[in-house]
Amino acid sequence: MDEARLFLGGLGTADKITLLGGALAALCAFLPWKETAAEGEVIGLESLGAVATGLMVLGMVALVARARRGIRLAPAIAWLVQLGCSGVAVVWCLVFIRLSSDPTQAPSVDGNLMVAVSRPALGAYLGVVSGILASAGTLMGLKDGSP
Repeated sequence: MDEARLFLGGLGTADKITLLGGALAALCAFLPWKETAAEGEVIGLESLGAVATGLMVLGMVALVARARRGIRLAPAIAWLVQLGCSGVAVVWCLVFIRLSSDPTQAPSVDGNLMVAVSRPALGAYLGVVSGILASAGTLMGLKDGSP
């Protein structure tokens, strides 16, 4: 725990924002990403939301590798991986939101109601927010010229 605290304390504000975005994405993987009439709530790890979570985790690994200088990787490549992963994660979440929207009415599994066949849930929207947060942190770090 002390080593993690020292590592986080040594990071700049931009890297902390990026890690916060990645941590939020990891948390979102366990939240519902879509609600369907047939299956009910579907969490991110059981849907295409797992792709966005994987991208954000890869971006966090690149950040940690760059910050610790443990992997013989050029810092520019690590920055590029961070920015690419967070940007693609945002786009993927937006595509997921579009794909999971089907307003056609169907009978609900629970009760005697008519509900949409499929609609995006909180996790998908928080996935977009986490990707934007990680992208903003990465851009701030690039602007500051952090190593």
